[in-house]
Amino acid sequence: MVFIRWATTGALQEEILYCSPLERIIRAADVLVNVENFYKKHELEWQNLSSVCTDGAPAMLGPRSGFANLIRDLNPEATSVHCIHDTLAIIADMFEKLNQLNLSLQGQHATILKLSDSINSFLQKIVLWKSNAEINVFAMFETLLSLGDGRSINSGIIEHLSRLREEFQYYFLDRNDMNLDVVRNPFHAKPETLQLELQDEFIDVINDSTFKTAFEKEDLETAWCNISLSYPRISKYVLKMLVAFSTTYLHGGKKLMP
Repeated sequence: MVFIRWATTGALQEEILYCSPLERIIRAADVLVNVENFYKKHELEWQNLSSVCTDGAPAMLGPRSGFANLIRDLNPEATSVHCIHDTLAIIADMFEKLNQLNLSLQGQHATILKLSDSINSFLQKIVLWKSNAEINVFAMFETLLSLGDGRSINSGIIEHLSRLREEFQYYFLDRNDMNLDVVRNPFHAKPETLQLELQDEFIDVINDSTFKTAFEKEDLETAWCNISLSYPRISKYVLKMLVAFSTTYLHGGKKLMP
């Protein structure tokens, strides 16, 4: 099952693109053939794909391999996001905080901005928890404290936190390729951080008083969608990031993609 998000004037839209069974053992190549057949049938262009969000199935895993890697062969500019729910499933039994993070990223219109903020925050917390664990402070783990002081498994906790941080950095590596400050707060972003062909138009945007007023009053998705005709280059750049799914769990915890 494949869902799609795209930008229209004034809003982002989400719909099911198509659902099709896989008739053989699932490999990344099998999934790609299935999607390619749909693309060819409906004369869709791969260059219009800005981002793909995949789950934790073996054919899908990782931003550097599997289905996401094959997509990049067809469109090198497409970014990939690994569904946070499947990463969390590996270690949710030990940390209830992972479940809280997971739930906070579900729901419609969960954008890459929310993902980036939540992951950055969680990575900083892991560093703090590890530092506390190294001095036998475990106040952040209530269940652990209810069973003892945690000192007997201190080394295991520290090792687990280190591995957890490495896993998050691995799976969410692609988000560092995005200039998210331009999206969330363009009036404090520096034009020189953008590609040369975008800089002049970006300066026009941040000096547009009408856009500034709209940006302060409306949600950022609506504000950016509404200038897509007036400033096509920079709005296209921004909307490519806003239409990217951050998770395959969107509607009240219901999984939309197998």
